[in-house]
Amino acid sequence: MLLSGMAVVGFAQDNEDCEMCHDDPDLNRIEQGIPVSLYANSDMVEGSVHAGLDCIDCHQSLGGVEDFPHDPELPGVDCSMCHDDAFEEYMVGFYEHLKGRGFSAIPGCTTCHGNHEISGQADTRRVCGVCHNQEVRALEGSVHGSTAAGTISCTSCHDAHTKSERGDMLPADWRLEVTDRCLACHNDESAGYLNSEHYLAVRAGNEGAPVCVDCHGFHEIASKDDPLSPIHVDNMDATCSRCHEGKEQTIHRKSGVDPRLTTCAACHTGHETHFEGDVGGHFQEEVSLTCNRCHERDEHASDDMAHAALMAGQGSESLSCLDCHTYHYEGASEAHLAGGGTLECASCHEEENDLWSRSAHGIAFRKGHEEAPTCKTCHGSENVQRIADRFNGQSIISLCASCHANRDMILRFQLNPNAVSGYLNTYHGKAYSLGYQGEDFATCVSCHDNHLILPSDNPESSIAQQHIMETCGRCHDDVNKNFVSQLQHYDPMAHEAHPVLDVIHFAMIWLLRITLTVFGIHTILWLWRAGFERVRHGRQIRRRKGQVRYMRFGVFVRIQHAIVIVSFLLLAMTGLPLKYSYTEISYWIANNLVDLRTMAILHRIGAGMTFTYFAMHLGSLMYKLIRGTSTLKSLLWGPDSLVPQPRDIVQFFQHIGYFIGLAERPTFGRFSYWEKFDYMAVFWGVAIIGASGLTLWFPEFFTQFLPGWAINAAAIIHSEEALLATGFIFTIHFFNEHFRPENFPMDEVIFTGRVSEHFMMEERKDWYERMKAEGKLDSMRVKPMAVLPRVLLYTFGFTALAIGLALLVLIVIGTFTG
Repeated sequence: MLLSGMAVVGFAQDNEDCEMCHDDPDLNRIEQGIPVSLYANSDMVEGSVHAGLDCIDCHQSLGGVEDFPHDPELPGVDCSMCHDDAFEEYMVGFYEHLKGRGFSAIPGCTTCHGNHEISGQADTRRVCGVCHNQEVRALEGSVHGSTAAGTISCTSCHDAHTKSERGDMLPADWRLEVTDRCLACHNDESAGYLNSEHYLAVRAGNEGAPVCVDCHGFHEIASKDDPLSPIHVDNMDATCSRCHEGKEQTIHRKSGVDPRLTTCAACHTGHETHFEGDVGGHFQEEVSLTCNRCHERDEHASDDMAHAALMAGQGSESLSCLDCHTYHYEGASEAHLAGGGTLECASCHEEENDLWSRSAHGIAFRKGHEEAPTCKTCHGSENVQRIADRFNGQSIISLCASCHANRDMILRFQLNPNAVSGYLNTYHGKAYSLGYQGEDFATCVSCHDNHLILPSDNPESSIAQQHIMETCGRCHDDVNKNFVSQLQHYDPMAHEAHPVLDVIHFAMIWLLRITLTVFGIHTILWLWRAGFERVRHGRQIRRRKGQVRYMRFGVFVRIQHAIVIVSFLLLAMTGLPLKYSYTEISYWIANNLVDLRTMAILHRIGAGMTFTYFAMHLGSLMYKLIRGTSTLKSLLWGPDSLVPQPRDIVQFFQHIGYFIGLAERPTFGRFSYWEKFDYMAVFWGVAIIGASGLTLWFPEFFTQFLPGWAINAAAIIHSEEALLATGFIFTIHFFNEHFRPENFPMDEVIFTGRVSEHFMMEERKDWYERMKAEGKLDSMRVKPMAVLPRVLLYTFGFTALAIGLALLVLIVIGTFTG
C-alpha cells in the first residue's frame, strides 16, 4: 500500500511537465487548415483570473498520463466544473438559443475569456465584433465608444451569457429593462425621466411610448452637440415628430431665430415631459417661468393687464400662458390667435363670445371673411390690457375707424362710407378729434354696443327702432322720437343723406362764398386805391387830427359795442376750435389753454351776452320811440337810420368806381353803406346763429315740435354762419375800420366815441354839412379823451384785434387743411 501510494505521487504531473513542450511559441497544430497555437506557460496563467491554478486543474483529462507527448485528441476543458451557474446560463440562454436558430459557429468560453490568459471581462468589442461588426462600429463611433479607456463594452448593456433575454420577456417588460440598464449609469437623468409622461406610459404597457434608445439611438449614440445626433438642435423636432405628429408647426419657428429656442426641448426641457398639469409638470417649472425664459418678463402680470390677477393666481381661478396661447398648431399663419383665438377666449368669456357670434362681425367671420373683427382684433393678441386701460374714447374710435374708414373695406363689404366722416362732424366726433376720452363724449360702442353690433334694421340692434330711445336715453334725458331720428352719421359733404339738408348746406356755402368774395374784392380794390393815393400824395394822406373832436357815439352805444366785442370773441375762441377740431392748433388750445367743458360754459356765457346786447339795443330803440326822440320812420328811413337805403347802393357802386379811377369819391352821411351792412349782419347773425345755437343747446326740447333733421340743419347753419361772421369780421371789418391807411393801426371812435374834425369833413362830409346847417355842430364838439382812459381803451382794442387775428390764422389753417 505504501509503495503504491508513493508510486501515484511519483506519477503526478506538474506545470513543469507541461511546459517542457508547451513553453514553445512555435508549438501549434493545424485545425481545418488553420494553425492554432499551443503555446502556454505558468506566467500566462499567473497573470489571469486563474492565478494559483495548475494546468491539471483545468485539463483534468491528463490526470495519470505517463507517456508524453500525450494524445493530441484530448477532451475540451469543462469550465462548468467551477462555473456551473454561468455555464448553465450560457448553455440555455446562449448556446442552445443560437443552435436552435441554426447557427454552428457558436462562441464558447475561451472565445470571450481566452485560453490561458483568462480575463473576467472579455474584450467584447473584439469578440462580439466578429459577428456583430456593424453594431461594434456604431458603438465605437458613439459617445460610449469614446469613453476613457474604453470602459463601456458590449456587456455593459447586454448580458454576457444570455441571448434569449428579450425573447423571454413581454415587449413592455423588455422596454422597462432597457430603461433600467441605461439609468444604471445615467443617474442624473433618472429622476426626470422616471417622473415623465413617457415613462409613465411605458409602465402602463404602452409599447409606443419612448424609452432611452428611441430618442438617443441604440449603438450609434452621439453627443447632443453632434449634428448627426437625433437629439441635436437641428434634429430634435424630427425625433419628437416620429411620435408627436403635427406638432412641428409653431409660431416660434421663424427665420433668423436661434434654433435652440425653437425646438421641442426649448419648452419641454430635459426628460421630464409630464402633461398632467400646466403648473409644475408640463415643463418642469411653471409655464409662465418657461415662457419668460425667452420673453424675459411676465408681460401679462402688470397692473394694467386684463389677466394680471389670474396670472398671479389670485381668486378662485388662475391662468397660464397656455390657456390663451397655443404653441403647437397646424399651418404657418397665426391661426391659433385668429380663429382659434376666439374659441380660446370663449372658454372663459362665454357671454361676450355669444354676443359677438350673433353680431355682424361674428356672422361675417363664420362666413369665411378673415377680415372680420375677432377678440384679438379689438383686445389684442399679446398684451391684453384691462378694459379701462385699453378702451377709451380715443382708442375705440381709432379702432373702429381702422375698418370703417378704410376704402378697401368699405368697397368690399359695402359699408356706410360716411360712418366715420359723419361721426367726426358731430359734437361727439369733434370732442374725439380734440383728444378727449370716452367719458366726455359718445363713442361707437356707446350706441352700437360692445359685442352685439348689428345693423339698425335688426330688431336685436341697440340702434333699432325698438331700442334706440333706450340707447340715447343713457346719456340724454327726455328723449323723444324726433330726437332719436336725427342723422348721427350725416356728412354734409356727401350730398346723399337728406335732400332738405343738402339744400340748406348748399345755400349756406354759397352765402359764405358770395359775401366774402364781393367784400373781399371790395377790400382789395380799396387797399389798391389807398396805396395809390399814398404814392401820389405821400404821407399827407394820413389824417390830420388836431385838437378838435366831435362826439359820434354816446356811452350807451360804446358799452353795447364792448359787450359785442367780448361776446363775439368769446364765442369765436370757444367755437372755432370745435369747428376745426381736426387741426393741431385746436388740439393744442383744447389741451393747454381751455378744456372742452370750460369751452362749453364760456360759449354759453357768450351766447347769453349776445342775447343781452341784442335786447339792450332793441330796448333802446323802443325807448326812443316811447320818449318821442325818434319816430319809426326816422329809425327806418331817416338820414341817421342804419337801415340800408337806395342811396347806399348808389354809393357802393360809386365807391367801386372811385377805387378803379372811374368816379369821384362819394360823400357819406353819419353811417356809410359798409357800416349799415355790418349792422344788418348783426341782426341776421343773432337771429340765425342764436336760433340754431339754442336748438343745439336744447335739442330734446326743440324736437318736441321739430323733426329730427332740424338738429342736423341747426348744426350746419350754426357752423357755416359762424364761419361767415368770424371770417368777415376778422378780415373785411378789421380792414374797413382799422387797417386801411387812414385809420391804421386802429380807429378809436368806437372806444372813445370821438372823431376828429378832419374825419368829419373828409369821410362824413354830408353829416358834417347837415349838422352844421341844423346848428348842432357846436353841441357835438368835445375835448380829446384824457390820456389814461385812452391808453386803457387802446389796450383793450389792440388785445381784441390780436385775438381776432390769431383766430383768423386758425380759420385759414382749418379751411385749407380740412
